[in-house]
Amino acid sequence: MCDDEPEVLREYEARINKLGEKHGLDLSVKTFNCADQLFFYMEDVNAVVDIVFLDISMPETDGITAAVKLRKNGYKGEIIFLTKQSDKAIKGYDVQAYHFIVKAGEDDPSFERIFINVASHVQNKTAEYITFQGIGESRNIAIRDIAYFSVNRRIVSVHYGKESFEFYSTMEKVESVMLEYGFIRAQRSYLVNPDYIRDFTAESITMHDGEIISLSRKNSKQIREAINRKRSV
Repeated sequence: MCDDEPEVLREYEARINKLGEKHGLDLSVKTFNCADQLFFYMEDVNAVVDIVFLDISMPETDGITAAVKLRKNGYKGEIIFLTKQSDKAIKGYDVQAYHFIVKAGEDDPSFERIFINVASHVQNKTAEYITFQGIGESRNIAIRDIAYFSVNRRIVSVHYGKESFEFYSTMEKVESVMLEYGFIRAQRSYLVNPDYIRDFTAESITMHDGEIISLSRKNSKQIREAINRKRSV
């Protein structure tokens, strides 16, 4: 949530946390008082932020401009604008904003309805899972949480969040399944989700967890094209 008024941040953070408890939602709220703080944070967690609340009228970088930059940087989550003037919210639809909320204090009954609707939308959109069978254990993992796969001989590791899970397979088989979800072969031993690439050069990529993966010339071109496609959305 990004708003230049501290009292607004405190109010809406408290309301969201209260609604999370009321409806049994597992959520975490981060607050920022300017767009630059938000951009800095989003550089590392762009792929795992589900909803961004943006105040439209902020000094220096306003909410509409901030939303345009987020979309250009590849953010695919939901954007909700906070505004004191409903006529300003019309511009929000140029950046595929989910909704806008006119600041009306705690008496506004529409906030709960809008928040629960967008939370349900996010859950439905990200509910696709895949099951991996390891040695004596299986793991059901949300596809959107998977950063990359690595292989050592016939043991494949799926890396997601701060965890990893090992199972027997080949990278060719994993690639055939994950290709439709936008995963790209970075090299013989790695299959990556472009959303989790932190840094990119012609020779290597750095994932969000710090893993550095070297690239061949062919793979470098594919990775560059994938990153450009993501940023053009």
